Amino acid sequence: LSLPPLAFNDCEHSFCYQRRLPFGEMPSVFWKGLIGIEDARFLKHFGIDLKSIFRAIVTDIKEMRLAQGGSTLTQQLVKNLFYTNEKSFIRKIKEIIVAVYIETKFSKESIISSYFNEVFWGSFNGLRIKGLYSASIMYFGKKPNQIDPFEASILISLLKGPYFYSPIKYRERLVSRANI
Repeated sequence: LSLPPLAFNDCEHSFCYQRRLPFGEMPSVFWKGLIGIEDARFLKHFGIDLKSIFRAIVTDIKEMRLAQGGSTLTQQLVKNLFYTNEKSFIRKIKEIIVAVYIETKFSKESIISSYFNEVFWGSFNGLRIKGLYSASIMYFGKKPNQIDPFEASILISLLKGPYFYSPIKYRERLVSRANI
């Protein structure tokens, strides 16, 4: 008898499951959906979207607080990899500088691939879920290439806030976001 292939885990942390996928193995429904909902000008900007930043500044001034973000996907990746969720202008400036640097060194495909492989998708029974492959397996019991478009929209929706849109506690909230 021989052992079947064992599940592979790229995550370096305890109680975490992650399996990285190359961009070519990510169905386009995921990256098209993410770009469409989070950063429609992703393919045209250089790491920052001046129009979005200006809109966010105007909103923040009107509300006299940091109410709206103007982050691109690259900025979100930078925040997820290197910074915390702390809302401060200093962190935002650092994030912008690193995002522009990343855009000069890496292709858009590499940035999207890193985003989908490194972001946090929530947790299940105390196990942290990192990456698209892991999220597909944990939430739907399917590999990414077996996920249908609505299931893909559910997974993309979770990225906005894995706990806020938890399918266990806030199913209606999650479905409402996925329908957008």
